[in-house]
Amino acid sequence: MSRRKRGFKFDITSGVTITVVGILLLFISVLLLLSFFQLFGSGEGTGRFLMLINQYLTSNFGGVSIGIPFLTILLAGHCFNTKKLTLIHWHTSVGIFFAMSGVLGLFASGTFGMSIQQTMYTGFTAFGED
Repeated sequence: MSRRKRGFKFDITSGVTITVVGILLLFISVLLLLSFFQLFGSGEGTGRFLMLINQYLTSNFGGVSIGIPFLTILLAGHCFNTKKLTLIHWHTSVGIFFAMSGVLGLFASGTFGMSIQQTMYTGFTAFGED
C-alpha cells in the first residue's frame, strides 16, 4: 500500500491578486507623494531614499512630477473596482495620462518632456513647408 503525500495547495483567486496589486500601488503612490515633503529629513543622511525618488521624478518629469503619485492612485483605484462599485473609469485615467503627456511635451518638462517635444518637432513641420 503506497501512501500519497498531499502537498500544500496554495490557491489564489484573481480578485485577491488584483487587490494585492492595488494595495502595492497605493503604497508606491504614498511613497512617491512623501518624497515631495521633507518629513524625514532633519539631519545628515536621513530621508536619503525619499530624496533619491524625488530627484528621479523631477529630473525625468520636471514640474509635472507632482502628478505622478496621483496618477498612481488612479491606477490603484482600478484594482478596487467591482461590478457594483466603480471608483474610477478607464477613459478618465487614459485622458489624464494623455493630458499629463501633453503638458510634458508642451513645456519640455524633464527628460521625458524634452523627448516628447523633440519627437513632435521632427514629426511635424510648419504649415506650407516641405
